[in-house]
Amino acid sequence: RAHGPPHLKYCGTGDYLCRGYNETVITDGWFYDLADLDQSHPFVRKFLKDWVKYMATEFDVDGIRLDTTPHLPYDFLKEVQDMLFSLQKPISILGEVTTVNMSFHASYQSKDGQSMLGGLENFPLTYNAVPGYCGWPNSVLSPVAQFDLSYLASATELQLTSGLYSNTDLLMNMMDNQDDAPIAGLYHVSAGPFSPGTGGCQDDRSLRLNAWAWLMFAKGMPVVAWGDEQGNAEYRMSLWQHGWSRDAWQYRLLSRMNALRRERKLQTAEARVHFGSKDRFVFQRGKANSKHAAWIFTNNLPNCSGRISYPVAVPDAPEGMYWRDALFNEPFEIFEASFVAGTKPLVLVLEPSHATS
Repeated sequence: RAHGPPHLKYCGTGDYLCRGYNETVITDGWFYDLADLDQSHPFVRKFLKDWVKYMATEFDVDGIRLDTTPHLPYDFLKEVQDMLFSLQKPISILGEVTTVNMSFHASYQSKDGQSMLGGLENFPLTYNAVPGYCGWPNSVLSPVAQFDLSYLASATELQLTSGLYSNTDLLMNMMDNQDDAPIAGLYHVSAGPFSPGTGGCQDDRSLRLNAWAWLMFAKGMPVVAWGDEQGNAEYRMSLWQHGWSRDAWQYRLLSRMNALRRERKLQTAEARVHFGSKDRFVFQRGKANSKHAAWIFTNNLPNCSGRISYPVAVPDAPEGMYWRDALFNEPFEIFEASFVAGTKPLVLVLEPSHATS
């Protein structure tokens, strides 16, 4: 295994800083026990394209998630995506590119002035968010980002302003996925590789609330792993025994967050980072003067009854409007250069004032 710098827990695709990194092995070699197909062979190339087209049209899918994307050549990826864009119902491929190297990651959406895939799983932010909110020790960036949201804030700012991506709305944000523990099982400390672990989002509901606030309101597409809405804490657990309940607090919370995204028209609204530190991250969705604007206040502090000061200047509400926490209706205080609230996340939105007689 290639050796990397101390800020990386392990080396992966796009980690050119790692000693022994070999791009040829990635594109032409096997990935673990997954055989490598030669897409340059005409028969293989045509068969794979025909199969993708069949799946997309026969089952009327809305999109395709492509596993292990960097192990395929760019020219083949572009050819398949262009074919899918040419369909009567165009669909995007959403590539899995497991890296924190943002320029490498973005190259699978746009490279040398040419479009590649429609979207990507947003690992450059996910690898910061999972240890940042939950203290998860097994993320690529856990050595530096454990309970430190400043790394997520910096990565978000870079992603939003660098111009590397052609469409940040088609980046899939995650707090967990099919290859990792569900959010309710993301511990902070483990006695060994097979121990259940303690702490983190596994043992603190407040951390999960804040992590989901980032997930559901960050720029891009929120992805919730199956079972999170039922409180599942086990890796790849089946779901039927949960009874598909809509009464679990997790289901109700995620449903409320999703409704807010729609009501406030935040799905593709612009985003801006306002503040990031070790324990706090504040960002905005929507234009500052828009009635649909939302300020999202998150933290990674353990559940407590204390108050947190966020050093941001929330603008005065326009005449006839007032600021309200649309998520939990939590109390807060707005000062000239700070915002004070509890440890729950807040989604600050503008509401019309109702005159009283």
